Amino acid sequence: LAPSFTEQRCLVYGGLASERHYLASRDERISRQLFQTENMKIIYPPVKIRDVWKIFWQAIRPNFAGLFFGVLGAVVASALIVLTPIYYRHFFDLVVSPGDRALLAPQLIHIILIILGLNAAMWLAWRVSNFTYNHFQAKSMARLKQIAFDALIHHSHSFFVQNFGGALVQRVNRFANAFERLSDRFAYDILSLLIKIVGISIVAYTVYPFFTWLILFWVIIFLTFNYFFSRWKLKYDLRRAESDSATTAALADAITNHNTIELFNGHGRENQNFTATTGKQAHITLLT
Repeated sequence: LAPSFTEQRCLVYGGLASERHYLASRDERISRQLFQTENMKIIYPPVKIRDVWKIFWQAIRPNFAGLFFGVLGAVVASALIVLTPIYYRHFFDLVVSPGDRALLAPQLIHIILIILGLNAAMWLAWRVSNFTYNHFQAKSMARLKQIAFDALIHHSHSFFVQNFGGALVQRVNRFANAFERLSDRFAYDILSLLIKIVGISIVAYTVYPFFTWLILFWVIIFLTFNYFFSRWKLKYDLRRAESDSATTAALADAITNHNTIELFNGHGRENQNFTATTGKQAHITLLT
């Protein structure tokens, strides 16, 4: 028997009600999943210094020749910086010494030519060092960014939900820039200073040995103080990096959601949020 009109209406309304109930339940499940995803705490594996050095070595290894010649040029130039004043000393010793000026003139000219050659060699060593080291740094930084991109792009959706795109971009750039600063400090500050200290200590020991012990004692005090001061300052450097990422994230978020800010007239709120973020960054920067 065919269903009556009333039965047909009940079937239709019952089906619509079931469909609405299903859609409502589905939307509720999707909303619950999204909420859990957005509020899920990601537990990252601990990262140590040796892990960072391993990544740095992956970028250094293909460009090791540039590192070698860059460091070699810096070493030679630093050694010549220590050697050149010795000939200046010989020159002025001859100038003030008693004797026939005619006989001293060839010796003075010889010393001047040696000083000229040392300065020319020093200039050439710095040029070779800068050229090869800049090539090494550019290639290594590009490799580090590629490594960071390869690791970043394979993260889960929840990772990108919980992190602003601008902050991630800033972290990748900071990772490569940190390598540049460390390599510059090593080649042009630490290594150069070490060679100068050794050279000056040797020269001072030949003149007056007590000066050498004073120099070494001062170097030990200086390095010890800077080591403990750097360890104490590290927590503020980390906070500065976090605030820098937060500022970049806030700026990138405001730019990305510019249409939403315009539609809902959120200029004042966004202005206050960004002002608070930059103010916090400025305060932390003053501490470092």
